[in-house]
Amino acid sequence: MFKTLNKLNQLKVKIQLPITFLMIVVWALLVIFNIKPTQIYTGHCYFHDYLGVFCPGCGGTRAFESMLYFHFLTSFIYNPAVIFTTAVLLFSSISYILYFITRGRILYFELDIRFPTSIVLVFIINFFIKNLLVLYFGFYVF
Repeated sequence: MFKTLNKLNQLKVKIQLPITFLMIVVWALLVIFNIKPTQIYTGHCYFHDYLGVFCPGCGGTRAFESMLYFHFLTSFIYNPAVIFTTAVLLFSSISYILYFITRGRILYFELDIRFPTSIVLVFIINFFIKNLLVLYFGFYVF
């Protein structure tokens, strides 16, 4: 998982740094101007409208909004995949930046196929748990 950079990975670092910077700027603007994604997007889940069960991504927007304002437990309850994905991407970005700043003295953390697979697994587990709680116990998590 931890590697040194070859030519292809150096290109990844050059792309990763502006993306990380852009993510931080967008987060800061959303927090400074108190813009909440749920105020912007008020759409419906077509999966829930037609099938009557929650989709694997249900609660993702609210989870993202809660995470922006550092309400991590609430974000985890809405959709744990959002917290997991953000943590993995943030850790990867920080390791790329540290590698770049230290000129290779600190190895970077490369994402491989296990992380997207585990994120999909978290989405699926979330899907089953929320729908089982609603269908069999009448308990709405959110």
